[in-house]
Amino acid sequence: SQLVGFVESTGNKQRPPPIIKTLVLARTGATMTDTAKLKDAFLQLDRDGSGSLSAAELGPLFDLVGVSLPPAQLQKYMDQVDKNKNGTLDLDEFIQICKECEGSDARGKKMSSAVQMLIKEHGGSSHSFSEAEVISFSNYVNEKLAEDPDCNKYLPLHGLEMFEKIKDGVLLIKLINLSSPNTIDERVVNKKPRNKFQMNENHDLALGSASAIGCSVVNIGANDMMAGTEHLVLGIVWQIIRIGLVRDINLKKHPEMRDILPPEDARKRPSAVSPEDLLLAWLNHLLVNAEVDKRVHNFTKDLQNSEAYAYVLDELASDEQRPEMHTPATILADNDPVKRADLLLENADVMDSRKFVSPTDIAEGNYKLNVAFIACLFNKYPGIHEKRDSNADKDPDVLPLIKWVNEQLKNADSKRRIKNLTSDIEDSEVYYTIVKFIADDSEKEIIDQLDGFEGGDGSKRAEIVVSSAEAIRCRGNLQSEDILGGDREKNIEFVRELMQKDTDPDVQPLIKWINGKLEEAGSDRRIKNLASNLQDCIVYAKVIWAISDATERRKTDALKNIHEEKDTTIRAELILQSAAVINCSPRMTPEEILEGDKEKNVHFTKILMNKETDPSTCKLIRWMNEKLDKTDSDRRISNLTNDIQDSEAYAMVLSQICHEDQMNEVDCLNELTQESEYLERAVILLKSACIVVSEPLISAQDISEGDRDQNIAFVQQLMDVETDEKLSYLLDWINDHLRESGDKRRVRNLTSDLKDFHVYSVLVNSLVVAENPQEEDLDASKQGVQPDDVILKATNLGCNYQPSKAEIFNKNRSENIKFIKSLRDAEARNKKMSGVAVESEDRLTNADSSDTDDDSLTLAIAKYINENLKDDDLCCKYLPLRRDDIYSKIRDGVLILKLINHSVPETVDERVISENPKDEAQMMENLDLALGAASSIGCSAATMSSSDIMDGNRPVVEDFLWQIIMIGLVSKINLQQHPEMKVLVSEDEDIKNLMALSPEELLVRWVNHHLKNSGTDRRISNFTSDIQDSEAYIHLLRELGNHKQKDQMHHPDSVLIEPNHATRAELTLQSADVIGCRKFVSPTDIAEGNYKLNVAFVANLFNKYPGLEAKENDGDEDTSDIVHEETREEKTFRNWINSLGLKTPDGKWTAPYLNDLSHGIADGIIIMAITDTIKPNEVDWKRVSFPPFHKRKAEILGRQNCMYAIEHVEHLPGVKLVSIGGNDIYDRRVTLVLGLVWQMMRAYTQNILDGLSGDQPESKSQADVDNYIINWTNDTLKQRGKETHIKDFKDKEIKKSLVIIDLIDAIRPDIVNYDIVEKQPTTPEQLMDNASLAINWARKAGARIYALPEDIVEGKNKMVMTIFACLMARALQNR
Repeated sequence: SQLVGFVESTGNKQRPPPIIKTLVLARTGATMTDTAKLKDAFLQLDRDGSGSLSAAELGPLFDLVGVSLPPAQLQKYMDQVDKNKNGTLDLDEFIQICKECEGSDARGKKMSSAVQMLIKEHGGSSHSFSEAEVISFSNYVNEKLAEDPDCNKYLPLHGLEMFEKIKDGVLLIKLINLSSPNTIDERVVNKKPRNKFQMNENHDLALGSASAIGCSVVNIGANDMMAGTEHLVLGIVWQIIRIGLVRDINLKKHPEMRDILPPEDARKRPSAVSPEDLLLAWLNHLLVNAEVDKRVHNFTKDLQNSEAYAYVLDELASDEQRPEMHTPATILADNDPVKRADLLLENADVMDSRKFVSPTDIAEGNYKLNVAFIACLFNKYPGIHEKRDSNADKDPDVLPLIKWVNEQLKNADSKRRIKNLTSDIEDSEVYYTIVKFIADDSEKEIIDQLDGFEGGDGSKRAEIVVSSAEAIRCRGNLQSEDILGGDREKNIEFVRELMQKDTDPDVQPLIKWINGKLEEAGSDRRIKNLASNLQDCIVYAKVIWAISDATERRKTDALKNIHEEKDTTIRAELILQSAAVINCSPRMTPEEILEGDKEKNVHFTKILMNKETDPSTCKLIRWMNEKLDKTDSDRRISNLTNDIQDSEAYAMVLSQICHEDQMNEVDCLNELTQESEYLERAVILLKSACIVVSEPLISAQDISEGDRDQNIAFVQQLMDVETDEKLSYLLDWINDHLRESGDKRRVRNLTSDLKDFHVYSVLVNSLVVAENPQEEDLDASKQGVQPDDVILKATNLGCNYQPSKAEIFNKNRSENIKFIKSLRDAEARNKKMSGVAVESEDRLTNADSSDTDDDSLTLAIAKYINENLKDDDLCCKYLPLRRDDIYSKIRDGVLILKLINHSVPETVDERVISENPKDEAQMMENLDLALGAASSIGCSAATMSSSDIMDGNRPVVEDFLWQIIMIGLVSKINLQQHPEMKVLVSEDEDIKNLMALSPEELLVRWVNHHLKNSGTDRRISNFTSDIQDSEAYIHLLRELGNHKQKDQMHHPDSVLIEPNHATRAELTLQSADVIGCRKFVSPTDIAEGNYKLNVAFVANLFNKYPGLEAKENDGDEDTSDIVHEETREEKTFRNWINSLGLKTPDGKWTAPYLNDLSHGIADGIIIMAITDTIKPNEVDWKRVSFPPFHKRKAEILGRQNCMYAIEHVEHLPGVKLVSIGGNDIYDRRVTLVLGLVWQMMRAYTQNILDGLSGDQPESKSQADVDNYIINWTNDTLKQRGKETHIKDFKDKEIKKSLVIIDLIDAIRPDIVNYDIVEKQPTTPEQLMDNASLAINWARKAGARIYALPEDIVEGKNKMVMTIFACLMARALQNR
């Protein structure tokens, strides 16, 4: 009673000893029958938030009453009380056990007492949470979601802000997709929820998805999340984070870990071994390696003193990291557990592994944060680690030498490695290998004459090493006995001397750069010094050629044959002449090259490097020289420092980029050349520059002194002026509004002229007038317009881009362009309120943010177009495309049309292209033609409009261009083009299954086929995570290459030994380069699993090296009834379906690309998706079965789908199904399938007409609709004074195409050019010419035509009907 009184009276906050707590509980009368309190105790014990208790989680319960049970006894106790024998205790089992404990044996009473303590400690039904965990989880979210633009408004999280900012569900959804990628289709997320209902929808989606990936969400609802209930929010956040951290910590990913598990765990099924069990085993494995007695049985008290952590980190650290770290002895010398943990985390910081835990978290034994910290360690250093060699030299001064030796051995393709400079080099092989490797050619000849190393005894070998060292002038004081005796000091001195020869800090980067250029030039030559290796001039010739542009190469053509010149003096003179051509003249004579003057060669190499390799200036220098090329001067620059100090280059460039009316004021060249002082010249120059740019970003002193950074800024500013001229439509739009508002200001650029927000206030006022004339204007006349007011008003009026004020003030050009385009789009929407435009904006808003920021994809598209259209005369003026100008250069449609014809030749009749569009109207016509042509080849462009491309809607345009490219890449990846692909059919299926696969699925099988042939066990199932480690690719490339190519490729073992995935990927791509297939992907794209680019990479590989041969027993198999050449009708219908972009309303299923019509729709889902597109909500998608199907149920489910699909197709207007059922679809009866798809296509077309016309016939019969279209056609032709007409869609006059051309001219008079139309076509060629013009002009008029010219000439009345129907729809839409 005295103890109790002391505790109650003092209110002691410290944790009382167990006996005190037991007595206090006795006073309170808490019993083990209070279910609510038991539930709280259960939640406190459930540290991993899994909804059940493991044996390890029961340990802390017994610790409370002073009973510490080892893991084996805890497991034994668990086995006794686990009623359902699933290895864990759920809540009901826990409550039942607690109720049974009272009055039971001693252990039960102990547990009863412990549970009561736990209840009391956590205050009964009140819930607590750890602020340390909140901070830690917030930091994790801040780091991992920092690059996601959707999360910008939430981040960074600070402490308890998590509970508030997670209320709308967006962060929770993003976190789920981070931990388990692609779990949630973000297109269905309310990313900007406007009310509680949308927040509730987000949380329902999040909780359902969390449950699907393994989180326990029992008794947690959307209301709990929206209310920010701390312990529930923190619990679900921890579960999601944990799932991401331990995703790869299992025996399936790491089967080698079974060897280090305790016997009782090693016998379990892989799925029965938890990640926590594996992590404990891994920690103890490392402690065994460290030769210490410490072992870990839990993630709490066993880690509190930091001892285990100290040895584990020391064991994981590399030789390079260890010198920067505290030793375990240093850490453990401090008795304060927090200070120990602080030192420990400094070590983790060196290893870039300081995650989740703070020193206090370790010292207090925070279970969750310790698990997270260890999981991060495991993910960075996974698997079983070899015990560190006790012979390894740990001297921090020696470690860099050992590292250098091992690097040279690796570069020399030796498998030998060392750990010390004594015993590991006594056999002389290491020194001999390195000396030969770093020797130049002349030195190597001397070494090769020293016979007897191979097979010689130890003394002989050591003597040869000493003689070899003399040959390369690196012997120093080394004697043969020093090598044999392992003299550490002498060996250290010798290695340092070797390093000095090879690693001269001024020379090594230059050597590396030259060798890189030699590799780019396709030369096998490599150098090791900047003296004798350059004397023959051939290396210089290849380097100069590699860094020259096309113009320079024409002037240095003689370099290609320099090796044929025997006179070395002439060679050296030619090198210096060529260097002058590329503006890289060195202060060097031919004799100095021939003598191998190292200092002069270093200087010359630096000049060459400065021309080509400076990433900040290369593009700017090239642009300056392009401007200088247009002048009469021979002046060129190779840097942005001393080459422009005299201001002359700037003066010439200004004269090239200014307006004609500015020429007289800007031309200052004559005036400044009269001044001798550079500073005075720069002053004159800047007076002229102010006429072109309002505020030059450079001073006269910066120019005269050659300030590199300021020159870069100024040249970029000049480039922007020229580029702004290419965006003149934006400048015109701004100035029109300024003029209309009576403002005298005019904008000449998209940077400094906008920085004070005055112009923006005028533009926003224009939107106010257009949208709501009664709304109050911003006062543009005020001094100092408030930027916040401008941005807020713009947002309220529909502008969907909010710029950064700071970036506008700092004249950020990109930020201004985005804001202006967004204002312009808002104006267009407010004026037109067009359904197409609104739909386009919705797609932009909901576009996947990863696509929006995917620079890799944009770069791949630009490179593909540059490479494949470079020889097209019409494309020359656009190329080369760069990542930052691709969207401006395609907006007139010409490049897109050319790209379509490259992917599917003759799709576009190039006679109808407006090659030099004079205005936006002609650009729009080209773009309409492109959209129609792209749809006809299968691109999904149903919801796209020309304005999306004109306005540079990046995610939409990028996806559109990529579809066109991919259609060209996968057009031959099918069984019709490659019947030998029959070998990809697996043993338990027939060829029909293969026919139904998309190109991507076929490529997966193709890759696995070659992987199997290569002898590796590796297989893939996707082009994302399965290829990130490059293992599949390196084996695939080796399998595709011939013997000669394989010899030039990296061996898989040498690639896979690299731990870094990006390094592996680079080596893999070097092997791809050997067979000419380094396309689309960068090392980063492979390492990050970029789906689109990896599919393109593999498709290109297939097209170039299919490498398939039919099986020997396949010769007798007749598959002609299954695999047949695709008819034109099948191709048209297939492309129509592909162009629709079909998906289910919930977005969970998206139609795959159809390779084969009848096989691709055989599961019925696509038929139902088309039906639902024509007649929304017709299909009950809950009744539909989606793949992948279980093999035994595949046929049953497929036939059920097909029968259900037929039920709904019959409900479509005008559709009459005779003698066709669901089984016919499943059985791929081609004739019946074609009939069905034709009727659906007709219904789709009719549905469009119904939506546009208000006077269609009441009857929906086929004859009535046909008559309706025919009457409209004839009426339209008559109203426009045309003499042509049609009787029906079988009218033979249609074959001439004249009536179609007249109809196009009737609805769009500016499209048709009658000068190229054959007025009386009779021959097949003339008929086809007219038909091609008709189809293409129809598309140019905006009609989405799927028919082909052959359909018109051959009188295919069904397809002819669609042409007239589409033209009618377009006319009605225009009306």
